[in-house]
Amino acid sequence: SYYYPVFYTNLNGKYDFWEKEKVLIISSSLPVRIRRTKLFAGLEFINKNSFYRYSFDYFEGNKNSLFLSIKYDATKKYPLSPGISKGSSFKFKYNQYLGMLNSDIKGYETTFSYNFFTPVTNEPAKKIINFSLNLGTSKETRTAQNAFQIGGAPDPLNKFPLRGYEKRFQQGAYVYTATLEYKEPLYYLYKGFDTKPLFLEKLYGAVFIDSGEVWDKETAFRVSDIKYAAGVELKMDITLGYWAKLTPTLGIAKGLTRDGVWQVYFNVYQNF
Repeated sequence: SYYYPVFYTNLNGKYDFWEKEKVLIISSSLPVRIRRTKLFAGLEFINKNSFYRYSFDYFEGNKNSLFLSIKYDATKKYPLSPGISKGSSFKFKYNQYLGMLNSDIKGYETTFSYNFFTPVTNEPAKKIINFSLNLGTSKETRTAQNAFQIGGAPDPLNKFPLRGYEKRFQQGAYVYTATLEYKEPLYYLYKGFDTKPLFLEKLYGAVFIDSGEVWDKETAFRVSDIKYAAGVELKMDITLGYWAKLTPTLGIAKGLTRDGVWQVYFNVYQNF
């Protein structure tokens, strides 16, 4: 469960928009006999309310759904590697919005994500190339916020980030984002500070290219509208409190097409 502010840049082509989003997810793992595969089912309750009163028609209310998801993970991570270094994974999720759950949205939503990792050399712990693809399609009640949004730096609650562009600057019923990334270790620290609960593991860099687009029936998909960005990141793996594995990340990105901006960002990712 979580409760956080959500920011949309230039929503409806006119306004920077803030809303409060409350989320409760109840999930259960289901038995499956396929190796490296997990199946989940559950309920998702989302409540949206704006921070302020705006002069255009926007959605406030509940997006409550029953969901099913399947996850396959055949990746490997070595102690000296800059993150996951080999293998592939995917996740598919289906949400059905139901009036019996007091949902103000009708219809359904599907999302799919795929990741592929491969070492550049015979040393799998060293230089890594990662390709990721995220897709979404929705047949639900249309709102100003719409089903999907792209833009902004990655964070745990930004489902379709696009570095080098303002956060959630475009919305639509269909979406795709893709990233090609190269990672390489820069320095191995493996150092603590006496008995203090902080252990520094390794420092590594990444170079990436992002692309993405969001559209709906009114704004059909066109190849010429695809957004591109490029940038670099500096990451460090640390262990905090003897058990929490975190990756602070400092990045800079530049959007290469219309609406692109220079963007400097800092995030901390969980790396369990």
